[in-house]
Formats: sequence, structure tokens, C-alpha cells
Amino acid sequence: MKSDDCKYFRWLVAQIDNGDAAHYGHLLNDLFDIEYTWNNEMDRNRAADGLYLRNEFKPGYRREIGCSILEMLVALSVRFEHDVMGEPGDEDAARWFWLILRQLDLDIYADENYDFVAVDALIRAFLNGEKSIFEPKISGHKLSHSDLWYQLGALANEHF
Repeated sequence: MKSDDCKYFRWLVAQIDNGDAAHYGHLLNDLFDIEYTWNNEMDRNRAADGLYLRNEFKPGYRREIGCSILEMLVALSVRFEHDVMGEPGDEDAARWFWLILRQLDLDIYADENYDFVAVDALIRAFLNGEKSIFEPKISGHKLSHSDLWYQLGALANEHF
């Protein structure tokens, strides 16, 4: 990883570190290396938000891939906390980021029991729209084809 990429990765992780990030280095690195693709056209906005983080980190900073899954999830968490939940100065994007990982069943893959094959399968299911960050308990009602902003709003409504 290039020097600027390492610095940027650490900066991204700092945005959502609730003390657990040190135990999820493999997962976070993989999320940083895998490009985010979307099925719902509205989620193009999530990728744009993720790419904007690069400019926040360092104007003109570029990577060889498009928006990574990590960038998209950090941007989604930060934006949701700031725009919907937070009071100015009271942002806690980490709660959303780690809740999303839990919803995707990725939180069980800390470094000591990391399984690349299982993680890759979960990520692919998410990117293909087969797995959602929120599935309501209502029988037969799936949100996996709804945009991520809507899914996160439904998740927040259920939890808070």
C-alpha cells in the first residue's frame, strides 16, 4: 500500500473507531481494497459521498480504484449521523458503521477468526443485493433492493 493510501486508511478508520477497529484490521483492509458497486441507482450517491472523503482527507488525493466499500460505509455512517441523528459537535458515526457491519454479519470476523472466503461471500451478497443492512421482521417484505439511505433509516427506526 502506498504511503498516502496508508495514511488515508488510518484517517478513514479514525472516523468510525469506537475502540474495536484494532481487532478488525483484516476486515477493514479488505473493505478498503474492494470497490463498491451498486444495484440501486440511488446508491450512486453513496459512492459519490465515499469519493468526497478523499478530498476531505487531502485535496487532490486519488486512488487507483473507485469508491471502496470502506469509504462508502464511513461516508454513509458520517452523513447519517450528522444529517439525521446528530446535533452539531455530537456526531458518533461509529455506532452506525459497526451496526451496519453487525447487520451484514461481518462483525464476527475479528482478526483472530478472520475467514477471507466467508467475508468475501458476505460482501458479494451485499453488493449483489442479496444481503441488506436491514431486513424488517415483517414476513415477505425485503429491503435489500431499496437504497442504502432508506435501509439505514429503517434500521435506525427499529433500534432507536
